[in-house]
Amino acid sequence: MDILAKINQRQRQIILHSVLYYKYDTNQITDTTFNKWAQELVKLQEEYPKLTEQSVFYITMKDFDGSTGYHLADNEWGIQKALHVMKYKENKEDYYEGSNRK
Repeated sequence: MDILAKINQRQRQIILHSVLYYKYDTNQITDTTFNKWAQELVKLQEEYPKLTEQSVFYITMKDFDGSTGYHLADNEWGIQKALHVMKYKENKEDYYEGSNRK
């Protein structure tokens, strides 16, 4: 994976999991994982500022310092993805609960 792709990936992950945590009071990853991804993203954005400017969520993430994703919780892309993730999880749990009833 090239550096710009990694920056885009981490930005999306941080936004998605910030929305899940702060807006919907749920999580799919541990705080440790979030912190690891956040610090990796901060480092990448600092080391590659020109590439970061080309990233999909540059404006949203340009001031991200890794300490919190609270300010990302109202991101429309993140909300849509979070709803999708929560629906997937719900359907998966319903499927497995139904399998256990047989």
